[in-house]
Amino acid sequence: MIKKIIVHLMSGLSGSVTEKYATSIARSFQADMIAFDAGAAAAEAAANNRAPRKRRRAVAQDAGPHVGKGARKRNRVADAHVVSARGPTEAASIFGEMARRFDLSVVGQPAPDGRWHQRIIETVLFDSGRPIIVVPNAQRDPLNLDRVMVCWDGSPAVARAVGDAVPFLRRSKSIEVVVVADTDDEVAQVDLGRNLLAWHGLEGKFRRIVAPENEVPEMLLSHAADNAISFIVMGGYGCSGLSQLLLGGASRGMLASTTSPVFMSH
Repeated sequence: MIKKIIVHLMSGLSGSVTEKYATSIARSFQADMIAFDAGAAAAEAAANNRAPRKRRRAVAQDAGPHVGKGARKRNRVADAHVVSARGPTEAASIFGEMARRFDLSVVGQPAPDGRWHQRIIETVLFDSGRPIIVVPNAQRDPLNLDRVMVCWDGSPAVARAVGDAVPFLRRSKSIEVVVVADTDDEVAQVDLGRNLLAWHGLEGKFRRIVAPENEVPEMLLSHAADNAISFIVMGGYGCSGLSQLLLGGASRGMLASTTSPVFMSH
């Protein structure tokens, strides 16, 4: 069940693509939603080593009414949460800790130079224990589950993602499970994926795509575009670095170029 959602705002901009998409999820599931804003505070803190209280108050006033209005339409209570952070890393840590209390986090797609925003995604994905949806910057439509694509490789991460995404999958009209492999070991993967869906009363059409490992993101995104995929489910994969988990190359490639919202778990 999706009952509590937290959405990450960038620089206190209410009405953003990410917030509108998160609001559509909240309405669909009749869930409560809170808006979190550390963008302006983190940016100012990085430059000035402090976040002016006046600016933080302005951000809260900007975000609050918009989210509250959407909540009133579905008879739910919403709030805006603005934090003071000494820099991007601390802002990401605060958001990651808050995300543990929610069923779902919603964040925007990282820009090519948005390293601290990518850090937000990494922190939530690897530290919160909760799923995350990354919303493309070009997203204009509300939640659309007509055609869902599951990127299946039989790994623990994608098994967790499918389990977490069941509330969304149950509302879908079509589920396509795409297996990308360059060997013959995908047969066992398909059986595992089919059983996992079946246990939840779901059916999926399985498709095999042959591609070398370094071309997996491009092949998946190309397939999604060619088949009008409206929602992607995948595992969140990482690599160890400096005693932290960072997004792996395939995950970064998917998030950087996707034109469909991506649901991820680790």
